This record gives sequence, structure tokens and C-alpha cells, in this order.
Amino acid sequence: MKPKARIFPVRVWDLKEIARLYQDVFYEVDPMFRISRPDGLTQALLDRNCEIWKPYFECSGLERWMKIVVNGKIVAYAAWHHDSKNWHLEYVPPAGSENDGKSAVPKAASILQEDALKLGFSLKRVHIEEEQYLFLAPLLVAKAHRRKGYGRRLLKNGCKDAIGRSMGCYLMALPDAKEFYVKHGFETVASYEDETQADAELEDGDGPRPLLSTLMRMINHRIER
Repeated sequence: MKPKARIFPVRVWDLKEIARLYQDVFYEVDPMFRISRPDGLTQALLDRNCEIWKPYFECSGLERWMKIVVNGKIVAYAAWHHDSKNWHLEYVPPAGSENDGKSAVPKAASILQEDALKLGFSLKRVHIEEEQYLFLAPLLVAKAHRRKGYGRRLLKNGCKDAIGRSMGCYLMALPDAKEFYVKHGFETVASYEDETQADAELEDGDGPRPLLSTLMRMINHRIER
């Protein structure tokens, strides 16, 4: 019998499992993520990520984190943030990403990665016009559970909530995910390539490079109600 997938809100006690899923997915898709965390998800890093994420769950009505559970295990999650063009968020490096000079990541590549992440905040400020909107960051599905409709289910769940509240919906799509989001009702607003010379030669030569994402927005009439 095929196991049933259920969708629930993420609770604070889910954070460690969510952090492990986050780590596993980005280890797979992002070479800079792997190199910058050679020891993997240590207990110290896990605890730190949980502390960073806990305040989100104290923002009643401003956060909407949803999970899909199969056989008691979280296999996918989506984090929706109620954002505003008037809230000036600043980039804060994720736990474990600091380059202390001893990192395996070449210094130039590390700087480029941080600049790319900062640019994501800049793209939001410049290109998002709505006063209030939902921002998806991130939507992740465990490797063994992809192509089962879980990502689509989480995406539609959040988009319908945004439509119900007459809010726009935005996200930053990784390169390999753009086609998925276009298929499910999103269009491109701006990309890192529009704003930066990300392909310029690094001073340390060929090395790991950041994943350059694309800012996308929901096209309301294409979302299934």
C-alpha cells in the first residue's frame, strides 16, 4: 500500500528535522555549500540553525511554514514569509557560512557568494511593488521523494493562501527549478545576471561559484483555485 502524504504546519519541535532536510538538499545541489561545511551538519551547527529559526515562529501571522509528512518523517517543506516593501531586511549570513580565512572555499568565491545573497535582498527592494506580499524561501523536497507532486502541493497551498488574502507571491528560484515554477504559474521578474557580473573570472581561478537565482512572481490567473 502506497504511504499517504499529509500536509501540516511546521511546529517549533520540527526545526531539527527541517534543518537536516535543508542541509541534505543544499549539500546535493550547491557545491559551495558542501565545501563551506566540510564537517557536515554538526550538532553545534544544527543547534545554531534552530536558534536562528525559532524567532520566526513567534511572529504570529507573519510566517507560514508547511511540511509534508510520509510515514512520520518530514520529506518536504515550504517556508512562506509575510513581507513588505517597507520592511528593510538586511542580509545575515546563514550559520556555518562564515569564511574565517581557513575555509576550503576560495576567498574570491566566498565573497562572490555573499554578494549574490545580498543581491537577492536588493532585487526584492527594487522589483517588488506590492505593499504586502508572501515570499517563499525555500521550498525543498528530499531527493528520494521527488516527482511525487509534493513540491507542487506545497506551492499551490501557499499560493491559494496568498490569493485568499489578496496578496502577491514571490520567490527566488534556483537555476534548475525555474522550469518547475513557470509550469505552476510563475513568471520571471529579474535575475542575478541582470544585476551583476557573476560570470567574471575569479581571482583565484576556476573554483566553486554561487547558484544564481531568479526572482519570480505568481501569475494569479494561472493558479488553480
